[in-house]
Amino acid sequence: FVNDADIGTQLWDELFAKGQDLDVRAGCPNLIERIESGLMSFGSDMDHTTTPFEIGLEKYINLDADIESLSLPALRLHTPTKKLMGLVLEYHRSLSDVNVFVGDQKIGDIRSQAYSPRYMRRLAFVMCNLEALNGAKTVAVNTDQGQATGTLTSLPFNFEALGLKACRWTPWNTKISPVSLKSDWLDLCISQRRKLAYIAPICSTPNIVWSPLMNPELSITRLSTSNLSISRRTRATPFTSRVEAAGVQAYTIYNHTLLAANFRGMEDDYWHLCEHVQVWDVSAEKQVAISGP
Repeated sequence: FVNDADIGTQLWDELFAKGQDLDVRAGCPNLIERIESGLMSFGSDMDHTTTPFEIGLEKYINLDADIESLSLPALRLHTPTKKLMGLVLEYHRSLSDVNVFVGDQKIGDIRSQAYSPRYMRRLAFVMCNLEALNGAKTVAVNTDQGQATGTLTSLPFNFEALGLKACRWTPWNTKISPVSLKSDWLDLCISQRRKLAYIAPICSTPNIVWSPLMNPELSITRLSTSNLSISRRTRATPFTSRVEAAGVQAYTIYNHTLLAANFRGMEDDYWHLCEHVQVWDVSAEKQVAISGP
């Protein structure tokens, strides 16, 4: 944390100067990485009505603790009626709504979701009604291609237990020789990735390119706070000028403060986060000192 806003840009520049050999670049919280890691977001995945027992945090609660507490008496009497679970959909399809069904009965709603390019599955967090779910593991969701079935699992995702292996797709600007590209592997790419598969000839050469992006030509539109109304309700940060220079494409607002949400696309940002180093402006996080009896 920087206590003096005037040295914010100096710190930013120093981090980038020292990290050139690490391919450091500006980044931001990434939805794909968050869901793969099972990281929950307050306001999206749970709220003030949610208890730790309903989101898999019961191991951190000691109901027998001999301390003064406003919450412990209520938690001792509480019987969970809902539970946050993971959902795995086999194919890449766009969801039409957030409803989740067993048969014709709605059993829950999707709180967060993203397509994982590493595991070639759409992953989601679902808040399930335990009575309606009745122990079922196979559920259905509505997609742009009709209903699709998925599997419910506990959080965080255990990809090994689910039989899913991590993979890394070839960047769109890397040429692959057809001799080394087996047809069955190519068929797998097309069938699993569906809309995200892109195959095209490069000019008149015999090489081909395969891209995990819907559009292989990545266009970066720079966003500026000049398009935003900065006030006491929406604040810039000591690093905002550097974030804009790095090509931020989108902001979200958190604690009345700008928080970068996208630079080169969610998937491109994701792979860079997994394999290199990013500097995030998280000035939206606040330090709070609490004192009292």
